[in-house]
Amino acid sequence: MMLTKHNLLTPRLALALCLFALHAAPPLIETVSAQRPGAKRASTPSKFVKQNEVVRFPRAGEVRVRAIEIPHRLPRLEFTSAATGRRLLTVSGGASDPRAYRIEPGPTLMNPLVRFKVLHPSGLPGPLLLCVAVRPGGSDHGFETNVIGEVGGSLRVLTPTPLLNSIQGGVHVGDLGGERGPGVAVWSFLWENEAHYAAHRYEVRLFPFDAKRNSFKRGKLLRTKAKHETGADALAELGLPRYPNLLDEMPELEDYRN
Repeated sequence: MMLTKHNLLTPRLALALCLFALHAAPPLIETVSAQRPGAKRASTPSKFVKQNEVVRFPRAGEVRVRAIEIPHRLPRLEFTSAATGRRLLTVSGGASDPRAYRIEPGPTLMNPLVRFKVLHPSGLPGPLLLCVAVRPGGSDHGFETNVIGEVGGSLRVLTPTPLLNSIQGGVHVGDLGGERGPGVAVWSFLWENEAHYAAHRYEVRLFPFDAKRNSFKRGKLLRTKAKHETGADALAELGLPRYPNLLDEMPELEDYRN
């Protein structure tokens, strides 16, 4: 900005600019952090806890899972022992774009959020948790998903990378069809030269389950040749089942899926 006699950098303006710079800086975050054994969870005011459920795991036992949204931070899931309060795992949503997923102070419809869904899919060790961070937008919304489960008594993120898609995309956990076995599928449209909600080509990434490592591994990346109005039609072109979209089965996300 060019300084003139009408917009001299006054002390008040200088302070405002400094505060803006501090808020614009990306936060220092740890995407997935297993806390020290015996560490107690910090007290979080209830107004920041948006979802709270106790989930029983085979070896970890009863685990309290909380979706937490605190201004100036990324939304996160926190896993603690229901018996002792010991923190077992913290997973921050929005690691793919920390600036965009950071929660701003004050009520706004554009603030990111995180929610989870407990899964018991056939052919996979359960329970699994679908951790979904949402980045609201104008004509579209961004979704970032991680799948969390138990490995050797410890809770871990089982997907090798966050799964990204938009309103027209989706996520499936379960049988991949065609004798591919169980796994994860994520699909989203390719925005090329079309209008936003016109027909698009689609991209599908498969993550088969690796039983030896008890996690999902990166598999094939498939792209349609034709353009489709829906993800289901795109899956059919690629010879894949019309997977049920787990994002559409989460009532907490209903306002962001239309």
